[in-house]
Amino acid sequence: MAAALVLLGTVSFGQARPVGFPKLSQMWEQADLVVVIQPLSREQTSDQLDPKYVQHYRPDWRYQGFNTRCKIVEVLKKAASVPDFKEPEIRIRHFGYTGPGEFNGGVFAYFHLPPKKYATYPASADFRSAETDLPIGYSDLVFLAFLKARPDGRFDPLTGDYDSSPSFRILSATFSGTRHYYNEVMAEAEAKRPPAFDFAEVAPGVFCATGTGSMNVGANAVAIINEQEVLLVDSTTSPSAAILLQKELKKLTDKPIRYVINTHFHFDHAFGNHLFQLEGATIIGHEYTREQLPKHAAGGRTYERFIKGLPQEIEQLRRQSEQETDQAKKAGLQERMRIQERLNSDLKSAYVASPNVSFRDRMKLTLGTREIELIHFGPAHTGGDVVVYLPREKIVCTGDFYNGYVGYLGDAFVDQWDDALEKFETLDFETVIPGHGKPFRGKERIPYVQACLRDLWKQATALKGRGISAEEAAKRIDLTRHNEQLPQFRTPGIDVLAVERIFELLHGR
Repeated sequence: MAAALVLLGTVSFGQARPVGFPKLSQMWEQADLVVVIQPLSREQTSDQLDPKYVQHYRPDWRYQGFNTRCKIVEVLKKAASVPDFKEPEIRIRHFGYTGPGEFNGGVFAYFHLPPKKYATYPASADFRSAETDLPIGYSDLVFLAFLKARPDGRFDPLTGDYDSSPSFRILSATFSGTRHYYNEVMAEAEAKRPPAFDFAEVAPGVFCATGTGSMNVGANAVAIINEQEVLLVDSTTSPSAAILLQKELKKLTDKPIRYVINTHFHFDHAFGNHLFQLEGATIIGHEYTREQLPKHAAGGRTYERFIKGLPQEIEQLRRQSEQETDQAKKAGLQERMRIQERLNSDLKSAYVASPNVSFRDRMKLTLGTREIELIHFGPAHTGGDVVVYLPREKIVCTGDFYNGYVGYLGDAFVDQWDDALEKFETLDFETVIPGHGKPFRGKERIPYVQACLRDLWKQATALKGRGISAEEAAKRIDLTRHNEQLPQFRTPGIDVLAVERIFELLHGR
């Protein structure tokens, strides 16, 4: 086994044969085409599948399929009768986890390879081993396909002993040899990987998970460990971040994550939902969040700025890196570029899952001896902000509703936020776990934020009344009078998206 690991791990796949795994070696000899395939992005389809073809999948996935845009990153073996490939990208139609797929019209079964050589695109959390339920989407991933050519130009898969029907081969598990190899390599990689999260215990069983900077995890998450289960506040920014959160949380507890609360619909708080939904967790959020999440994933000013704008940000980082002469600064720019490239690739393959339980004003959960209240105080950072309140511990998990400063306003209800904070201040709490930044104590900053929001609304309203454009108004607005309490306003000017949003609200009146 060790010799095979060394061979497959260090020799180019184009030069190596799968020595050490008899079934793989046999398939290598039989195959007309062996290719390495890498997922790029995935879209859900509405295929109605015959249940006998999806016997290995969870019941709620029985009528769902996926089309995955893939890239052939290397042809390991090709018979002379197989024509050359003109396009490096193909589409694979597959159903569920390690089920069948279609390649050039022919069904194939694929095998997971560890990300030693082909480490470019992180795969979706949907790609899992059906036998072990091993979450392999948290790392970069490629597939190895063994195909047999047919006279009509299509291919039949070579699936070893796993054929389950003449027309569809359901691969119920990865090959044991490949899986063991994969597990060994991933265990080695896991030992070397820096943690993605730092867990700070705010109260017994209540942990704030903050990103360490090794990857872009988006917002804070809060793990509330109860007697039988874990409740999670926010699901991070992507499937990869969510899987790492789940994995690193296991160092604190082996209890399952049964509930995920979305504080609002923004991607950095909710795009990890799908992973936890697959694990059987109930996703809870405000009805506005349930409505807006799919829209947020498809467009809008926030999407344009933070998701669609990622390639431009990456290109700008690349140019800055090329021009930088200070080696320490250059390394920092390159690391930032690497992190954002991974996020960009991960978001392309992310499937956005909305809450499957929603409420309007207030909801209460009693989990063992833990009381948890979910409260909507009114439109503020978004139209569906939820504060998670632990009355016994006097802790509030606020998402971006209240972070102690004025945050992103592109989807805010600036004119109503003041009133919502007024109601929030009456709550009996001592500790705030914000959506960004470290936990802090007290309510002292609430009036500062309220005063700044009122001032912003007043100035923006006056400028719009004078016919000033949003772009020009963003330059003229001056909030420096709040600098002593809110140091973010050292100079005049504000984000143009904030002004566009305010003008949008004024136009609707």
